Amino acid sequence: MALFLPRSDSINLGDIAYTNLHLESYNLLGWGLNWFASFSWADTTKRENFFGPATSLSGSLIFDLASSYALHVGARYDFGSHFKLGYEYFHGSKNWYGFSRVSANDPLNIRNTRGDVRDVYAIFQLDQFQFFRLSYTHLKRNYQTPDSPSAPVATDITTRNLSLAYILRF
Repeated sequence: MALFLPRSDSINLGDIAYTNLHLESYNLLGWGLNWFASFSWADTTKRENFFGPATSLSGSLIFDLASSYALHVGARYDFGSHFKLGYEYFHGSKNWYGFSRVSANDPLNIRNTRGDVRDVYAIFQLDQFQFFRLSYTHLKRNYQTPDSPSAPVATDITTRNLSLAYILRF
């Protein structure tokens, strides 16, 4: 019988319990109003491993192990089948990490922001597969947006972005 023990240089990063509540309505009462509300909560707990608490090589904790949350709400009104006007608000708390990657549809990575984002947009739909999206995004970061779930670093960065995107869906 072999007994496997953790290596002495291994690091336990802990556990994350991630909970999300998402509500939405499409074409509310036939009026063309669409809305959504999403709340996410992440609880991180420090777990002792065989050799003691999870620590980095320097001896400090790898993550700031406090709970975090995010709120994302939005509404869009469809004027017929070709023009849509919408607004979204996102808030990520000090320790928020959204496990999302930057994409062509979200170059500012707003769902991973530790701060506030406001986005006003208009969509011009050419057909079932082609869209133009004109948007103004105001992003206020209170803490640096991390590449990994790491301890928050205070910052005061405001980004304003006006963009026009051609979106082809297939």
